[in-house]
Amino acid sequence: MKKYIVSLFTLTLFAVNAMAQCDVPSTVTATVRLVRKPNTLLHGQFSVASGVKVSFSQGNLQYKAGDGSASSPEWRFAANQWDRIGAAAGNTTESNRNVQANWIDLFGYGTSGNDSKYPYQASTTVGDYASGDIAGTNYDWGKKIFTEGVDVGYRVLTSAEWAYILNSRGANLHFLATVHSVPGLVLLPDGWSSIGVSYTVTVTSYTTNNISDADWTLLENAGAVFLPAAGQRSGTTVSSVGSNGYYWSSTGAKCTDFSTSGVSATTTTLNNYIGASVRLVQTL
Repeated sequence: MKKYIVSLFTLTLFAVNAMAQCDVPSTVTATVRLVRKPNTLLHGQFSVASGVKVSFSQGNLQYKAGDGSASSPEWRFAANQWDRIGAAAGNTTESNRNVQANWIDLFGYGTSGNDSKYPYQASTTVGDYASGDIAGTNYDWGKKIFTEGVDVGYRVLTSAEWAYILNSRGANLHFLATVHSVPGLVLLPDGWSSIGVSYTVTVTSYTTNNISDADWTLLENAGAVFLPAAGQRSGTTVSSVGSNGYYWSSTGAKCTDFSTSGVSATTTTLNNYIGASVRLVQTL
């Protein structure tokens, strides 16, 4: 599969896609800016099924309305793996969310912009969001956003794939930690071997592993992935930042969640209007 590295580009869409992505009148042509940084795909490889491997994007998915209007939305990956917006403007903005100039990183289920399911939605009405399995559909953020014009193949993991990463590759390949003062979950890639960084395999404490920036650089360079505990959003109220992480799968509004109570790959089903984190992968 070809991999593309794009720093910034624009796509001009005709009216029908403008309506689907941006909720603008059909007489307006929309510009969708996909804000990307070089080397957005981390090099660690993770088995998600027998014979199938993926690599993760460099950070959690983020969205904003661009120049302050709904006609030029922007998507990007967070610059650092530990970045999270939390209970800040963007996630918590109460009015005019479709034109606000702040970044959002907690999304209702399937809110890629497809079929009037918009990333800025904050309603608590179940029918406003996607339902069922979204794998391979345009409700999948990766398929909708990053394959219109440039086929880079990003997608959301299924719940079975999250379970494979966490349960089928070995118990010693993930642990809770604090990185750059942010609590979260570390995933180690396939074939991991010691690189001289000390850590304890634990799923009950973020503070047992307080990883220095220097040690994290070594871990990241060796292929480690970090999922920040970014919390969840209901309406415009954000909670559990720093204590819980919720990451959407593409399977029936199920998510992978973690806290000091443990790590669950498949058992948590959120209301589809809950805002959770999105971390995209690419099949290798």
